[in-house]
Amino acid sequence: MRALKISLLVLILTITIHAQERWSWQYHLPSGNDLASVFFIDANLGFAVGCIYGSYTNWMLKTTNGGNNWIGVFGVGENDLYSICFVNSSIGYAVGEKGTIIKTTQGGTDWNSQTSGTNDDLRSVFFIESNLGFVVGSNGTILKTTDGGTNWISQSSGTSNNLFSVYFINSDVGYAVGNNGVIIKTSNGGTNWEVQLSGINNHLFSTNFTDLNTGYAVGAEGIVIKTLDGGINWLIQFSDASVSFFSVKFINSNTGYVAGTGGTIIKTIDGGSDWIFLSSGIDRSLYSLDFPNDSTGYAAGNSETVIKTINGGENWVIKHNPINSPNHINSIFFLGDNTGYIGGNWTTIYKTIDGGRNWITQSNIALAYIINCYSVFFPHTNRGYAVGGPYSVILSTSDGGNYWYVVRFDYGSSQALRSVYFVNSNIGYAVGDQGLILKCIGGGWNTQQSGTTNYLYSVYFVDENVGYAVGNGALLKTTDGGINWVNHSLGNNWINFSVYFTNDSTGFILANNATIFKTTDAGDNWSNQPNGTNNNLFSMHFPDPNIGYAVGDFGTIIKTTDGGSEWFEVSSPSLNRLNSVYFTDVITGYVVGNYGTILKTTNGGVTFVEENSNPSQPNSFLLSQNYPNPFNPATKIKYSVPSVTLRQAQTDIRVTLKVYDILGRVVATLVNEDKSAGEYEVEFNGSNLPSGIYFYQLKAGSYSETRKMVLLK
Repeated sequence: MRALKISLLVLILTITIHAQERWSWQYHLPSGNDLASVFFIDANLGFAVGCIYGSYTNWMLKTTNGGNNWIGVFGVGENDLYSICFVNSSIGYAVGEKGTIIKTTQGGTDWNSQTSGTNDDLRSVFFIESNLGFVVGSNGTILKTTDGGTNWISQSSGTSNNLFSVYFINSDVGYAVGNNGVIIKTSNGGTNWEVQLSGINNHLFSTNFTDLNTGYAVGAEGIVIKTLDGGINWLIQFSDASVSFFSVKFINSNTGYVAGTGGTIIKTIDGGSDWIFLSSGIDRSLYSLDFPNDSTGYAAGNSETVIKTINGGENWVIKHNPINSPNHINSIFFLGDNTGYIGGNWTTIYKTIDGGRNWITQSNIALAYIINCYSVFFPHTNRGYAVGGPYSVILSTSDGGNYWYVVRFDYGSSQALRSVYFVNSNIGYAVGDQGLILKCIGGGWNTQQSGTTNYLYSVYFVDENVGYAVGNGALLKTTDGGINWVNHSLGNNWINFSVYFTNDSTGFILANNATIFKTTDAGDNWSNQPNGTNNNLFSMHFPDPNIGYAVGDFGTIIKTTDGGSEWFEVSSPSLNRLNSVYFTDVITGYVVGNYGTILKTTNGGVTFVEENSNPSQPNSFLLSQNYPNPFNPATKIKYSVPSVTLRQAQTDIRVTLKVYDILGRVVATLVNEDKSAGEYEVEFNGSNLPSGIYFYQLKAGSYSETRKMVLLK
């Protein structure tokens, strides 16, 4: 049986309805995530996987249209995952750092930890069939299971070198490669492993066999070696000290590909006797190759790069196109539904004119120095400003971002400007380090006396005269257009990250310790608002007086529908810090953050509040028909979870209840948590959805039931 193998995370092969997050990743944007492996099930369905810099999680992209679009899928647990292997559409295994092994029996929708018995990093997993598998890793670690991972048995590899790749030809014959040119082989299903003489000292990162006798291994210093006698002898086929090779893939006995540093791809059509260089069109390292057929292939690697060929490698097209550096995106601003701007580190300014589907680099910036852009604001369709630091930089555009010129640049200052806000097309304010406040009137910027040397992070004006600026221990207010600023500090212990007002009287401050302060009297008094998160929040936006969002650390997104009295968490596909949020209307919004993160929602990011369960003990799972049906805009859905004695399972069981449109897209997740026995009722509100037929599906363990409902407006 051919094992479906990729490095890292989750593989979703065959499901009736394709689930999507309410918040989806917007690609063709800056990102610093490396993709370690790419694998395609067929010409359309493929996965690319890697790690997210700066967060304790793993990272995976999925495409269902041959790489034209990619959707983010997130992993399980805190440890990095280095390799994944599926033996069929349901059963898969993933391994990673600190001895991590996880298993899915549901096509990647749920994962359970297994006991590996080691703390060594595990680098590669390979299953011959659903129960028989092998794992290799650091310090010569080899593990074997014959019962689908219930038990993992340590085997003696005969080496202490790190092992990076394992490949089995059948249940008896397998190979593993690693540091210092080590190659080991077993001919009896791993009972014994013998060190083979590779004849080299190069680190070897990947191995692939075309039959029992013929195999290849690739590694550092551009080495490609081949055996024709089952590993007894290995011959150097290719060597180039200027590159390193990380992946080898043969599609038949003669045709093979190797990928490595600097975008290098080489190809052979005669079993490795001759190799030719292919033009990949990129200069980033490629860590993995896969070919779903003889002509179509993919390579993935550094900075989230994915490239594709449809003619056997003669031409490669970038299918996922981030830039090289792991930029943090600090600010987002939209002019209408489709046109928006983002600003970030390293003089990053991007523009979209299609609602975030594509982001275009604004490269015509007349600045000889690298600065970090912390805030961007457009008071007019064509006129915009970006502020940052160091040097208290202000950039401006008068042609919708095609060209940016320097308005202010104080080379003698280390101060940064952190926030910019315009009351109208002529009057604006910027605030920053050491109490710096600047005011713009008709294009000219002048310093105002803030009365503080504390750092200021955010500024907001409710009209031409009344405005607020907040920062470290500072809550400044002016009622005369900035001539005088009065500090209404909440206390020196408070770091105030952001200020936002929904009208003249009602406003909010996001502060440290996951705090939200609210005022209803124009800032004379502030009360602490419960918000349901322990993570710091950095940005807030209200598309109307009642509906608002705040974003922050670890991918946190929270929402209010009652003007900020109560807040609840919204599902987010990111664990990166989120720095800015902006909504173009009550259902369409964008969030940006660290490591190139851009998220979008088109249905308000809704999470539904669930009522308390009934204490009765049902005798089976049951999904009832919604009532009323048809409905407009809300309906009730009841379901039952049986007692533990009846279902022969743990005390609580993971239950999901999702709503899909007629195309199979998830439009809402009503339930996704462990449930004790009982009867439950949830409300689904379709006010933000069009009329039509929808399906709702209850899943718990092996139980699954789907019903139809009709939204009729």
